[in-house]
Amino acid sequence: MKITKQTDKKWLKIRIANILELVERKNYDLKFIKAENTQFENNLKLIDSKLPYLISELLLYFYSHEKVSDIKSLTQYLSELNPLEIDENQKFLFYKKNIIELIKASTFYMMPTKPWNGNYDVDGGILTVLKNGNVLSIIFFIIKKQLDEYLFNNTKLETPSSTRYKMGDIYKEDKDYYFKLNLQIRMK
Repeated sequence: MKITKQTDKKWLKIRIANILELVERKNYDLKFIKAENTQFENNLKLIDSKLPYLISELLLYFYSHEKVSDIKSLTQYLSELNPLEIDENQKFLFYKKNIIELIKASTFYMMPTKPWNGNYDVDGGILTVLKNGNVLSIIFFIIKKQLDEYLFNNTKLETPSSTRYKMGDIYKEDKDYYFKLNLQIRMK
């Protein structure tokens, strides 16, 4: 049976899980090639040269596991996978720091299609409205540690429009097959 939006609301995650199962069963080689947007990849590399690859590992896990979307759990998975073979005692801290820097960069100006200078720029500050109606004003330079923890504990990945971005569609170039996964981070 073909899995589509019409047959299952979690169709994209089911499709990606099936692709990964096929890759494993057939012993195919699955590897990250690059971010589709060169500028975005360069911006990520400004944070850490391996960040595009680390994000690819997070996205594979996110899109193939139905109930895992929060950044904290995804970072824990990345730490357990330990694709960069970081020392056992420091691996969680290493991956957490990289993910926090990505979230901060996304929050404070980094745009996927524009060159980023590595600075966290905010014009006028940031207000966050909580579910209970309370408003938080974030002053970045005064409470950096608290801000890092807040972003780490209160963000998640989300699935953007699959038709607009053609996510999960397998396509062939020359003799190789490819598929896209998109990154979208938002507050819980």
